[in-house]
Amino acid sequence: MRSQLKFTIKEKPQSPSDQILNKVFLWTVPHAVIKVLEDNTASWSEDPTSFWTNASTINLQAIHPIANVCIALKQIDVNDIIHKLQRVLLLLLLHHFREEYPQVKLESCFESAKAGLSSGSPNELIEERWKSDLKKGRRLSTFKTRLKGLGPLALLYNEDNAGENAVEAVPRSMYGHSLQWIVLTFANWVTRWECKLPLNGEPFNTAIQFLIDHGISENGGKYNLVLNKLFEYQKKGDYHFQSLLLGLLTVS
Repeated sequence: MRSQLKFTIKEKPQSPSDQILNKVFLWTVPHAVIKVLEDNTASWSEDPTSFWTNASTINLQAIHPIANVCIALKQIDVNDIIHKLQRVLLLLLLHHFREEYPQVKLESCFESAKAGLSSGSPNELIEERWKSDLKKGRRLSTFKTRLKGLGPLALLYNEDNAGENAVEAVPRSMYGHSLQWIVLTFANWVTRWECKLPLNGEPFNTAIQFLIDHGISENGGKYNLVLNKLFEYQKKGDYHFQSLLLGLLTVS
């Protein structure tokens, strides 16, 4: 009697790009975020400080604006939608200042920021987190350009699918056991795919087109004006060089 061979067909493992796009495809219009924007647009437009309450408790010393934003990012407890919106704008602000002052030594800014944190504040891995924040700011800037404004960025965080795509960790296989994976796992609040999606090529274009087709620019665009005002308010805040530290922070 001829023996029978048993076999199973295994599905081909998904590529990292396919895994990321599957996360993108979970996105739907975040009605909870839209409600917060609707409820607060008038008051934020009239008084931007009402939005930046708590986030504005930056220890404004004679240090570089990059250090000030790092301090603000560390001080924010991302536990509600408004704090998450603050973080989006601060990440973009961090990217803006880095682009504006490319000659500044990041190590000096990080040391100044750590010195400006409240005593007893944990500093483990904090520099890695700030480096990750710089990358996120650059990514958000690219998304802002393609999605046409700050409003759509506010809707990247999907409160309605929080258990699906906002808090699910990036697969460890995409980072191995590296420090970067650890930092991303505890530091990100936005959708995990945003931190890994390539910024060009077919996966990026597919993701952007999906988001646009499903209304992210249409729904978010109406909030561009107020979010631009909030961003500009913080950008023009009390961030100024002091001549002494300018010499210390820049490359000799």
